[in-house]
Amino acid sequence: MVVQLKLFELRKFPTPEARLAARDRLDERLSREFADFIGSMRGAFVKVAQVLGSLSPPPVRMPYIEKLEPMADAAPGGRAWKSVERQITRELRRGPGNRHRTISDVFSSFDPEPIGTASVGQVHRAVLRSDGRTVAVKLQYPDSKRLILTDLINIHRILKLLGKKEEAGVVNEYRSRMGMEFDYEEEGVTMNAIADFFDKSIDSTTVSGTPVPSVGRKVVVPRCLPELSTRRLLVMEYVDGGSLRDNLRGRYKAALQQPFLLRLPKLLILRQDTKHVLTTLLEAQGEQIFTLGTFNADPHPGNVVLAKDALTGRGAKLGLIDFGCSKTLSDPQRASLARLYVALARRDEEGVYRAAVEMGIRTRHMDKRVMINFVTHFFDRDMTTAMSPPAYLLSLSKIDKITGMPKDYMLVARSTLLLRGLGGKLRAPQQCGRSWEKLASDYLKRAGEEEKLSQKAIDELIRRKPP
Repeated sequence: MVVQLKLFELRKFPTPEARLAARDRLDERLSREFADFIGSMRGAFVKVAQVLGSLSPPPVRMPYIEKLEPMADAAPGGRAWKSVERQITRELRRGPGNRHRTISDVFSSFDPEPIGTASVGQVHRAVLRSDGRTVAVKLQYPDSKRLILTDLINIHRILKLLGKKEEAGVVNEYRSRMGMEFDYEEEGVTMNAIADFFDKSIDSTTVSGTPVPSVGRKVVVPRCLPELSTRRLLVMEYVDGGSLRDNLRGRYKAALQQPFLLRLPKLLILRQDTKHVLTTLLEAQGEQIFTLGTFNADPHPGNVVLAKDALTGRGAKLGLIDFGCSKTLSDPQRASLARLYVALARRDEEGVYRAAVEMGIRTRHMDKRVMINFVTHFFDRDMTTAMSPPAYLLSLSKIDKITGMPKDYMLVARSTLLLRGLGGKLRAPQQCGRSWEKLASDYLKRAGEEEKLSQKAIDELIRRKPP
């Protein structure tokens, strides 16, 4: 595929229009072949496809993105039921007293067809025999950790050989944190902690004794059943609903097919609904980061379920699922991040620069403009819609090479890019600083932190030799 694209660039055409038409035909054919290849390789190739398909603007042309986007909700394929049944039975029998336990002992019904597939495993719907609750059963494939991490090494090498430095950097960062997604017991602990947090926020959100709207009323996080879960099997509450991205994009396509007089009002309503949903998602993410201190670092569209009437119906909720990649920030890390977001919201460039230095972000020459543009684009709002995030990072590095990007904070940046990417594709851009300013400011007050570092402290940080 790469060879064909390179050869195409060398071809001569009578007019620019003829070149574009030929390129469109080539993209349509190669994008199908590319998606088929990704699906056949599975593993880390699907993971990379999910990341590339979620960014906005995308790092590759739209025909390829359109084939990759569905993988954010469901990876191709799935394992045969007999193999899955053996693995689930093996996991259910772990622990004292469970040696002879079977699937039928635990579940009164179990759907052999997966309701979701991913690069790491697949999910089935089942009903508990004990109390009749519907649950989701998530099974990890054998050897998935070893295979995926090996695949990512190979993908990184291939991209470097092809000169795709920015894409190679994304893959390398992804591999560095991928290992945390293979412990389902740890994921269950995180899931329950976040579910408890949002449930408690419903009762505790008051002003002068009067209840006020809480994001906990707008979202739901399924709870893990630890007594049935293992490192490779996660049994959790079932959240019924379809993909947020597919619902909104389906409405967008349907609106475009309406007569002109009906099209505009439908598109305006859709835009407002999209902003409402994304505002809720950003509020939920900000609460996790600044109030709880533990957050989902992989909120791509496939991890958000849109319950029936969630856009307009009262009491309906957005389902937040899959907490395999999460991060807990220390108090000093949250304080530094809070100072950054207060400065971003107030468009305080000096404050943004000081906070970036405090967080450990460095460039070779400590160029103030490069650092401000970097943290603004990756933590708050789009500084350009002409380049994908990896391409924009490369363009900044050409001005002043970025030498320090602390991984803990970059997981925050990655989560904002994924959430904002959905908004960009649906023409409803978001600004995290505005959404999180109060949460950040409140955290600093609770922690007794100053909103700004002293000039003497920041001067000392800047004088230190960049890593």
